[in-house]
Amino acid sequence: MKSPVSNTPGTPSAGRLVLTFLITVIISAAVMPELNAQPQRKAQNNANEHLIGIKYGYSLSGVIFDPPTLGGKFASAPVNISLLYTYYHSMWGQMPYFGIQTGLKYGQEAVKLELEKENEDDKPKYRTERYTTLELPMISQFRLNFWKMRFLVNLGCYGGYRLTIDREGGFDKYDKRIDYGLIGGAGIALVFKPVEIHLEGNYKYGFGDYYAKNKYSEDRWTYSNASTIMISLGFYIHLEKNRKRL
Repeated sequence: MKSPVSNTPGTPSAGRLVLTFLITVIISAAVMPELNAQPQRKAQNNANEHLIGIKYGYSLSGVIFDPPTLGGKFASAPVNISLLYTYYHSMWGQMPYFGIQTGLKYGQEAVKLELEKENEDDKPKYRTERYTTLELPMISQFRLNFWKMRFLVNLGCYGGYRLTIDREGGFDKYDKRIDYGLIGGAGIALVFKPVEIHLEGNYKYGFGDYYAKNKYSEDRWTYSNASTIMISLGFYIHLEKNRKRL
C-alpha cells in the first residue's frame, strides 16, 4: 500500500510558487517602463525651450475718458501682426512653469467718439479715428504642460508709438503719440514639436493718454486711456537642436 503524501503546513506548493513568480514578472514589466520614463519626463519638462513665431490678432479698442466728458464705443482693429521670441525655463531646475516673451508688434488702434449733438433729442452719432502703432511687449508667460498642450497665463507691460492717424490733417498739437501700459490674459497652446499653435485672449490698458489733458478744458483736465481686447492666433517654431516630444 502506498503511503499518502503529506503537505507540511505553511509550505507553499510548487503551483503557488510558479503563480507568484508570474504575477511578479507581469507587474514588473508593467511598472518598470513607467518608472524609467518619469526621470525623462521630468528632465524634458525642466528643459529650457526657445521659440520664435508670428502672431495675428483681431482687436476691439476704445478710449476711457476720466471724467467721461465724451461718450465712446469700442471699434474693430483687424490688423495686428507680431514677431515674437519666447524663452521657457524652469526655476532652480524644479518648477517648469515660467517663460518670457518679447518682440515687435505692428498693429491698429481705433477710437470711436461721439459727435456733439445739435439738439438734445438727436440720436448720438460717432466718428472713428484709426491709428497704426508700433509696440514692444515684455511679457511673463506662465505655463502648465499637460498631454500635448500648454495652459498659458500672460502678465506684462508694453511700450508703443502711434505712427499714423486717418484723421484729415493728421496729428495735431493735442495728440499724444507715445503709449505704455499693462497686458494680461490667458490661452491654450497645442504642441507638436517642432511647431506650436497658440490661441490667446488678452486685455491691454494704456497709461499714456490719447490726447493732451487740456484738450477739452484748461480748467478741468481730462484723461484719455487706451483700452483694448484682443483675440490672437500664433504659430511658433522651436529653435532647440535636440527636439524632444513632451
